[in-house]
Amino acid sequence: IVIPENHMLLQAMLFGKSYEDAFAHTESIFHMQEKKQKLQEHFAKKD
Repeated sequence: IVIPENHMLLQAMLFGKSYEDAFAHTESIFHMQEKKQKLQEHFAKKD
């Protein structure tokens, strides 16, 4: 999680990208939503 967050921060600081642009660019590289979904499925409580 730290690497994508740092990447987003660098996009904003160095290149002046908006949050939306930095998020979209970072998502295209790291596929954070896909990984988040897999983690949620893996760690979901199963009754």
